[in-house]
Amino acid sequence: MGQHLLEEESVFAFRVYGDNILETELIPDWIRECPDGLEFHEKLPPTDRPIYLFSESNDSEPFYAFQLCPGYDRWSRSPLQGQFSEKPDILVNQVEEDGSEGDTVLAIESCDAIQAGNQAWQRFRRAADAAEAGVPYLYVAPLLDWEHDSEGFELKGPRYQSSQITLGQLTLSNYLGVPSLQVYEISSWCDYAAQEGYPLPRGYDDFNGLQAGQEFIVSLFRQIAGEEDTSSASYESAIESILTDMFEIAQKYVDYNQTFLPIHKYQPLIAGNPEESAEIVGEALAENRPVRDEHALHKISLEDFANDGVVFRKAAQSRTCTDRFYDKFLSKINWKSSETKDYKIEYLDTWGVDATKSDYTSDELDSLAESSLGDIPVSYKEAPSEAAAIGARESFRALVEEVYPDINTPILDWITRDDRIDDPIFFVPLYGYKPSGDSRPDRGLLPLLHAMFPQVATQENTFIIMYSTNTPENWRDLLERGRNELWNVISEYAGAIIVDPTESGVVLE
Repeated sequence: MGQHLLEEESVFAFRVYGDNILETELIPDWIRECPDGLEFHEKLPPTDRPIYLFSESNDSEPFYAFQLCPGYDRWSRSPLQGQFSEKPDILVNQVEEDGSEGDTVLAIESCDAIQAGNQAWQRFRRAADAAEAGVPYLYVAPLLDWEHDSEGFELKGPRYQSSQITLGQLTLSNYLGVPSLQVYEISSWCDYAAQEGYPLPRGYDDFNGLQAGQEFIVSLFRQIAGEEDTSSASYESAIESILTDMFEIAQKYVDYNQTFLPIHKYQPLIAGNPEESAEIVGEALAENRPVRDEHALHKISLEDFANDGVVFRKAAQSRTCTDRFYDKFLSKINWKSSETKDYKIEYLDTWGVDATKSDYTSDELDSLAESSLGDIPVSYKEAPSEAAAIGARESFRALVEEVYPDINTPILDWITRDDRIDDPIFFVPLYGYKPSGDSRPDRGLLPLLHAMFPQVATQENTFIIMYSTNTPENWRDLLERGRNELWNVISEYAGAIIVDPTESGVVLE
């Protein structure tokens, strides 16, 4: 960046990184498009790393200089600065007076389409990394998308925003006091979906859309420059504008079709008025502090799971895992109301819940399971789920020891450590590997679960069984080398793991 710019006391300089020049251009484009925003001054060379210069209105100070720096791997020092394990679409670093790299001030992930199923969370670690580093983060995506047939001509149905991703980012914001926000692009597809009777959030056509993101980044840069009050779109009001839309999304899709999340549905911030919830969280984020009291999404506990959760079900396929995992382990974790009374009684006995065949009908056993959620595996999700909270650590240890008799003692002792015996196990059955390699969505699953339930899904509580028969036998080498993204995520977020196909495991913390 031109040294003459940096020598001016009234210039605030930033470098905008991304994989290519088109991605980095989002920053100057948004600034120019923002109502009541900064005034574009000039574009300076070099051509491959142009500098966009902005000022307040009428060329008044301060000036803002943004140098576009496409290609993360072109620089002698990584712009990720050890804070990000994956490369966000856009990363904005402040430049110090001497031209050196300063703090990261903004990260953006931009998606042209909504991902289907578990692909929705494969990039979530980027949101988690940003929040942990204290960096504001924007996830930009369509409010609604459409799935087409294989030839791309016929519409099959709409794809909605993942309520789990929205809740994960809202909880990160609650917990760490750092904005982790979603900006929605509103298109004609939304109107078409509404005309066809598909569910959309209340007042979606009044959503702030991309303009909310534009106002946020401009107010952020003004805040850095100490000029926040020069615009009516202040930092706090820009945050609240985005949060209102997010709470509308969360409220609508937390109880829809396959995304019913009963624990979150009854949280005051989700159940309440979206504008009021946005004000509560926006005030906290503007003050860089967590949300307090009954509004704290990050304080969901095992008691909340027991009171509002549901029996756990995992939709694993027998052809993707061993008979040992499917028939011996998963059958004692999965509750199936369609199964026989013998199955249900054996299941309940595993978790220390007394029941006899003669005293209960099948429906009554279902009710008994529902009333025992503090002990048996309990999920946050009514549909087949990705994880379960388990209050009975001793029973969980006994099940692990029964199914894996040769497992090493440190893993068993980790399960029942005296200082954690009253805390729940957060159990994650992880697929891990497809025939072609590791499962990319699983790289984002553990960060997402930790973001949604930071009090329950701690590293000290999280226990993984990787069950795919495609898991490589040299998984220990991959773990120890620290060069595989999936295993790096596991080592960061889990306390212990068993790899079912090899009948072996390791304590990670």
